[in-house]
Amino acid sequence: MKRPTAVAAAMLAGALLYGLTSAAAQDAHGVIAVGETATGDGVAYGFAWNFPAREAAHAEAVNACISSGGTNCVPLAQFQNGCGALAIDRHGQAYGTPGMTREQAEARALQACEAAGGAGCNIVGSTCTAPDSESQTYSGSESVLPVQGAQTTGTGLADESLTREERVLLQQTLSALGFDVGPANGVFGPRTRAVIHEWQNASGHEATGYITREQFASLTAGDALPDREPEPQQEMADDRSENVLVFGLDTGPKCAGMSEGSSCWKELADKPGCHSWDGHFVPSQTVAWSGTCREGMALGEGTLTVTDGDWSFEMTGTLDWGRPNGHWVVRFPDGDVWEGPFVDGEMHGRWVERNADGSSKERYWNEGQPE
Repeated sequence: MKRPTAVAAAMLAGALLYGLTSAAAQDAHGVIAVGETATGDGVAYGFAWNFPAREAAHAEAVNACISSGGTNCVPLAQFQNGCGALAIDRHGQAYGTPGMTREQAEARALQACEAAGGAGCNIVGSTCTAPDSESQTYSGSESVLPVQGAQTTGTGLADESLTREERVLLQQTLSALGFDVGPANGVFGPRTRAVIHEWQNASGHEATGYITREQFASLTAGDALPDREPEPQQEMADDRSENVLVFGLDTGPKCAGMSEGSSCWKELADKPGCHSWDGHFVPSQTVAWSGTCREGMALGEGTLTVTDGDWSFEMTGTLDWGRPNGHWVVRFPDGDVWEGPFVDGEMHGRWVERNADGSSKERYWNEGQPE
């Protein structure tokens, strides 16, 4: 019997315990693409679903977006044998998410929009695939409001254009100035928006909660920061347990010293100081990563090699700040191959097991649990 992966052991082990269903129909892919309207005051979007190949769904979703007057249309989200939903806030920020059901996809899209600090978040479309059904497309557009106090072009671009590193720097700067933004994680939620609003008020700017490029440059300039001792809370941070890391929105322990089955950040054997999220820690297993690391986390496309004694297997896909997301392929030493999607670090959607003897089976997963 195969032993489970250190990154998603609970999920893979679950399939071994529950078994898999019989071979299924053709995969059905869906993609959501978004772009700007030609007038620059709206968001155009296109849905494509029930396509047998992901590439075809990508192309048709982009074409649908263009047909609704969109420019610079690009794929935003993809889903396979499941559902997808698109949420847009009143300023035109778009959030596309997959889900096992239409309701789940819509709830996730709204949650993503609201977690990023979006105002007036609204679902503008959702759909679900059905294997062996006719391929379809849908397009539309939504008018949006300009961000008050900021231009939408040139150097006045509002803070939606800031990179993650710039957002972290802004939060760190506001914290150094005495504003309580909480963890500097690069996510502009309601707390950060409120602090920006407060700083703009105190600095004589129009208070919008959205900072302009000029305001960002002025605020983060070296001579704009006060010359003072570190905040007490920063001094205390050095005394916190060595078994705690904070990455983005996630707080959790390192795996060192944890009991089997724990959820924790596992340090990569080949990249000291770099971690991936382990949903079911196995002390005897080590994990190596062929991709890149950033800010202490495995990131981007690559292969995870899980080794336990003289036995190992490989997982190839994309890590989103340490957590598997999107399409993954798991290759076992006996020639079996598992293939399917991860969502936020959990197996979610239709997974197919292709055995070395030529047989295949499938199972649907819902947030890490087999259905």
